[in-house]
Amino acid sequence: MPAAEVSEKPEQDLQALWVKTRDEVIPLNEGFQFHVALERTFAFITATNAYIETRAPWKLGKSAAPADQALLRTSLATMAEALRLGVSLLAAVMPETTVKIHGVLGYAVGGIWRDELVWGGRLTGSKVAETAILFPRPQAEPKA
Repeated sequence: MPAAEVSEKPEQDLQALWVKTRDEVIPLNEGFQFHVALERTFAFITATNAYIETRAPWKLGKSAAPADQALLRTSLATMAEALRLGVSLLAAVMPETTVKIHGVLGYAVGGIWRDELVWGGRLTGSKVAETAILFPRPQAEPKA
């Protein structure tokens, strides 16, 4: 993923929400209040979805204008970083899914959970996998 080149209000707002979310979720997880931590985490993920709708990368990708291409790179990097961080908050309740999503992002997790929760360019140079099945359909057991 490329590093973000442009930082405008939508990116700043999402990053500010991330800091607020992280600072709320850490003590909730440490206090075993996973249900409230999940509510806060999914509020951040919902805000990330709103960011995606705002930036509309599918439209930016169709434009050849240099400003649109720069904004597309920024948008994709912001989305990937928000996904990495949001998923990191799910590690306590969905460890296997967290590992799968980090793998899709080409991200190798460090050793200390709190250290993973800083917004930055950790995905710079990573290649996103083309496809992944996070929740495979259960297979029917053969009848005897």
